[in-house]
Amino acid sequence: MSRVHCPHWVVVAALSSALLLSAVAPCGSPAQARASAPPCVATRGLDGSFLQLTRTAALRPRADWEALFADMAAIGVTQVFVQWTLADGVAFYAREPRQPDDVPMLDLLFELAERHGMRLWLGLAHDAGWWAGIDRARPADEVAVFLARRRLANLAVARALAAAVAGRPSFGGWYVPDEIDDKNWLGEERAALVADYLATLGRELAPLAPGAGLAVSGFAQGWATPQQVVELWSLVTARAPLGLVLFQDGVGAGKLSLDEPSAYLTPLRAALDAHGTQLGVVVELFTATGADAGASFAATPAPLERVERQLEVAGRHASGPTVGFSVPDYLSPFGGAAADRAYDAYRSFVARCTDTRARH
Repeated sequence: MSRVHCPHWVVVAALSSALLLSAVAPCGSPAQARASAPPCVATRGLDGSFLQLTRTAALRPRADWEALFADMAAIGVTQVFVQWTLADGVAFYAREPRQPDDVPMLDLLFELAERHGMRLWLGLAHDAGWWAGIDRARPADEVAVFLARRRLANLAVARALAAAVAGRPSFGGWYVPDEIDDKNWLGEERAALVADYLATLGRELAPLAPGAGLAVSGFAQGWATPQQVVELWSLVTARAPLGLVLFQDGVGAGKLSLDEPSAYLTPLRAALDAHGTQLGVVVELFTATGADAGASFAATPAPLERVERQLEVAGRHASGPTVGFSVPDYLSPFGGAAADRAYDAYRSFVARCTDTRARH
């Protein structure tokens, strides 16, 4: 770090008058730095992050993963949600028989989580056909069959992982990677389908890791009113043993504006509280850039000014963790040069505006 040099005339003036010296603040003083810093929009930072495993990322050197977890710990991340442990035919755990593309790495993730005092939530089986399988245009009986298959797939992964999580102090619980939106489940019949799916799966997961939490995420994109969203989640949490619902703010994906999430989060918090379920808020740390029809998803790290506003909203409504999507991709050197710069800016914000001792 370079030193701050005072102009020569200040030194001369100081030598000529002790009174003037006492009245002039030192150049580059902490008081001046605080005065020049922008006011804090949010005073609570991220408690957690998603970790979206790919085979390419899993094959990165151990040193990269060690640096990632150290960087996350430095900004107050205490919970990591591994979005899935089986995706696109690749298992990130030691399954039998092992397949050629598998990259078992759960032991490493648990080791790093325990080193930094973090809790690790394990996602189950990713299905790229989820949205097609639950499409509102499909008859309800076909959707019911699809959900039954999803239940079996998720349960099979959890059974394979049960021995690996037993006795792990850092194991937070299971994460169901099937996201619940505000379009495909509208109406009593559809809502009952997804509620019963999560209820049955939750009951079957419970004995595999007694006491472990169960989490799922959802989002709104303007297809339903806030009241309809609350009715859906009220039914789900009344039937399913969910400990945590992670509600995505939708800002990075352009599903909601910065001003809209509160309209959903306020009544949703009250509804979940009534069922003893925590509300976590997912803060989208990206700005989607591949929004054209047919384009694959692409995004860049969001500016800190926008993230601060998202954190302020999340902090007002969350009874559970505020979870970034995702620190490794958009707020860490692990994600490349732009994410590295975003990390530096965010770390300065954390040091200036938040108390990392108070964490969920």
